[in-house]
Order: sequence, then structure tokens, then C-alpha cells
Amino acid sequence: MKRFAPIIIIGMHRSGTSMIARMLEELGLFLGVRKDRHNEALLFIKLNNWLMEQNSCSWDNPRDFSTFFDNDIVHNLTVGYLRNILQSRYMVSYLGKRLLQQRGPAMQLHLPWGWKDPRTTFTLPVWREIFPGARVIHVHRNGVDVANSLKTRHEKILERSQRKWAEGRYRPRYRFWRELTLRGVGDSIRCSSLEGSFSLWEEYISEARRHMAAMADDGLEVCYEEFLADPVPRLQAMVDFCRLPPVAHEKLVAMTDKVNKERANAFCNNSELVAFAESVAGRLAAQGYPFP
Repeated sequence: MKRFAPIIIIGMHRSGTSMIARMLEELGLFLGVRKDRHNEALLFIKLNNWLMEQNSCSWDNPRDFSTFFDNDIVHNLTVGYLRNILQSRYMVSYLGKRLLQQRGPAMQLHLPWGWKDPRTTFTLPVWREIFPGARVIHVHRNGVDVANSLKTRHEKILERSQRKWAEGRYRPRYRFWRELTLRGVGDSIRCSSLEGSFSLWEEYISEARRHMAAMADDGLEVCYEEFLADPVPRLQAMVDFCRLPPVAHEKLVAMTDKVNKERANAFCNNSELVAFAESVAGRLAAQGYPFP
């Protein structure tokens, strides 16, 4: 029976990766049993966060991993630890009990599988060493819309935090009478401004494209705006890339029928965002998004 290497979906937060992941999951790509509301497998989020901590970075202050493995001891321990996790019972949170019993060595499954997590944009070199046959889909979107979405999300989280504080619900919690834990008051201080969010988008898209340039046939670029404009053939291309079972054309049409095409370049309807786009026009063009 055929075994599959993982499909890894990367790309900046708020770039349409969740939409793409949900469609591919409906068409047969297994993305995990326990996932968050963004369709990201909780286990791989934890592992990617752990990897970033080892590299002294985080999702909103990332660093490339090109020098992370310069130390052989760090290299061997990190890869060995992750391989042990993939062989352990901890994988039940991703696989579920049935697939946990059926998995082969090095997580070789008998069905198309993978995960979606923007953090993998930076941790990808580690995962490609563990899964040399992995295939990667990079989803990207105009940086101004991404920056605005990140900033808006940050502001909403701050509003909730302020409301909880006013209602007396924002209090420290104690664990085992020793450890003081405090919930964060925001998503990311870097994302409190358009410039901070936009510069973060630049880092993600630059890193992703650096990886994709070396992927050849194992990498697929998906432009969010182009997908919205003509989703059916682009979804079919992803089905073929992921080696999913054949899908009737009518099903692809039905799945993409509710795609909101107006979300493409939505910033053009906001004068403040248009002004910001003009101020970063050169930086947009450098990433393949000329303005106007």
C-alpha cells in the first residue's frame, strides 16, 4: 500500500491559508484530529513553538534557521527529539487512536496528510530533514491587507482584555501555589501598527520564497488574489499537487461558489490603507505586488 510524505502549508498569518486548508481537508487531505479554529494541528503548533524557542524567536519575531544547526550537538538533539515525538503516543492528538496504530516508520501514512501552520515558514528546514519527501504549498496575499488584518485582530484582542479588566475578570491565576500565570493582554505588540505588521509580512514572504526557490516540483505557490479571481482551476492544481483522489468538476465549483472575490485587494476601498500602500509601494513591488 502506498505511503505518503506530508503536505505542508506555509505562508503568513491572515493570508488565506485557513481557507485553502479547509478546502483541501474536505477533498481528502488529513490535517489532524485536534486543531484550533484556524485549522492548525495543535501538536505541530506546540512543536513549532518549541523549535522557535530553541532558536530564540517567536512567530511575530522570527529568525531563519540557516545557522541553527551549525552546532552538531544542537542539531542531533533537536532532530532526535522531534523524531521521538513522532514515534510516540503523543501523536494521538494529531492522528487519533485508529491512525496511531496504523502509522508506519517516520510517520509514513497510507493517506494524504500534512499540516498547516504559518510558523513552519521558518521551521521548514527542520521538517524537511525529518521528511525529505515533503511537499510544500505557499499561500501569499498582498501585504497591506495582511497588515490591516493583523492590526485589526490585535485591536480586538485588546478590547476584550480591557473589557475583562473592567469587569474584574482579568486576574492572575496560581498553579500549585507557586507558579504565577498571567494571560496575555494582546496578540502581538508588533502588530499594533500597520508598519509593524507589514514588516512582519515581508519577513515571512521573503523566507517562504527562499525555500520555494529550492523546492522545484515539490513546491507550489498559491496567490490569494489569483485564487479568488478564478478558484476552480487553482483548487484542481492543488488537488493534483497533493495527490488527492480525483474530484468531480462540479464539486470543485460547488466548493468555491461562496468564495468572496471582493476580499482580493480589499485595502483599495479604504483611503488610509491606500495611502499606506503608496508609502510602501517599492517594498510591495519587491515582493511581487506592484502598486498601483
